[in-house]
Amino acid sequence: MKDRISLKITTLFFFVMSSIGCALLPPSLDNTTAILLLHGASINGLPYNSKRALEAALLHDNVHGIEVDVVLTKDHMPILVHDPWLDSQHCRRTDSSVMEYVLIKDILWNDLKVNYECYYPALLTRVANQADKKYERLISLPYALNKLKSKPGLKLYLDVKIQDEFTKAEFSYAKAVSDALITSGVSNDIFIEVPTAQAIRVFDEFIGQDNYQSVISYPAFYAGENWSLVGALKKVEALVSPATLAKLAKSSNADIVMSPTVVMTKSAVKKLHKKNIKYGTFLIDSEQAFKKVCAYKASLMVVDYFPEMGCF
Repeated sequence: MKDRISLKITTLFFFVMSSIGCALLPPSLDNTTAILLLHGASINGLPYNSKRALEAALLHDNVHGIEVDVVLTKDHMPILVHDPWLDSQHCRRTDSSVMEYVLIKDILWNDLKVNYECYYPALLTRVANQADKKYERLISLPYALNKLKSKPGLKLYLDVKIQDEFTKAEFSYAKAVSDALITSGVSNDIFIEVPTAQAIRVFDEFIGQDNYQSVISYPAFYAGENWSLVGALKKVEALVSPATLAKLAKSSNADIVMSPTVVMTKSAVKKLHKKNIKYGTFLIDSEQAFKKVCAYKASLMVVDYFPEMGCF
């Protein structure tokens, strides 16, 4: 989901901020409350947003749902990929020519699927062994939706990557995603995360399905930014003004606020719940991290660590 965001602040500041928040710890999450979503659809260490990961997730009976990232191509095809660009760190050209940095919004879908292949490795954890490195063609959202028809009970979480200068605009995303959902005819519950209140308003105009819930990022964690600094600043904001998130959700009409626990404070989550606003979180890559998240009463958890049972 944010591709292993490096929010581990190495100073005493973050330790102190987290410690202060612990005094406001709410009761433990009920085992049946949280929806566990596989990060990047990855299970057993398969690459994020890949065809192999998607197909393996669909075969796993205990999975509640999958989270995938969405970026639009030049011809408005929504594809599953984390960053708004392709580069030599994760991708290569199929003709073995030099791989150059290119924005996905500048590539036609047919060109992309024929001439590029990528590999976005999943996190290494105690319970998920890294799969053998294997580059693959990227897949489209319509392809994923077609696969989901076989599992109507599986929930789908779309982390939509909208970023000024690097991607298409909100309108283009909303129309493309809406068209894909309508054309596929899927009945699965759909969660769509966007970075701004404006983007939620645009998506709400297009997505009319009863099974749709809107999610707003806190913070957005745009590609290329210093995520540690962004996270630290938002941690202070949530600590000083716990009502900020509830106000954000209300102003955007979002159903859910998505934020990692290293940024979120428990008092802010409590205020969300008082307003009947759901809280979602991520960066869950171990049993220890999962136990910590359980204390936040999250409705959605995007996980790399998939526990055999709920919160305990």
